[in-house]
Amino acid sequence: VSQSRYANSVCNFAVEGLFLTVEIYQSAGPGFQRVASYTVSAPSVTVPNKRVFNKKTYQVCNSRSKKVFYGVGFAKATINGRKYETPPARSQNKVSLACTV
Repeated sequence: VSQSRYANSVCNFAVEGLFLTVEIYQSAGPGFQRVASYTVSAPSVTVPNKRVFNKKTYQVCNSRSKKVFYGVGFAKATINGRKYETPPARSQNKVSLACTV
């Protein structure tokens, strides 16, 4: 069993050097810790309104105790020669899993 989080990015301008990152966080004691991170890139110029996906971020569940997971996604890109970074977007729902090992 694994926990996956997906993200996509779309911009209404031509984008150069797009990096889309997804991070997975898991409950750990009183808080959460990052357990997985993956970045996809589209280094060439993408046309306006092209959707870029990150579907490669996952964490294998290897514990019988119930854990809570959530994801965070953000992007970095260059538009018209200026570098931009989106604020992190957190998944709407936390997911609770009890794995069988």
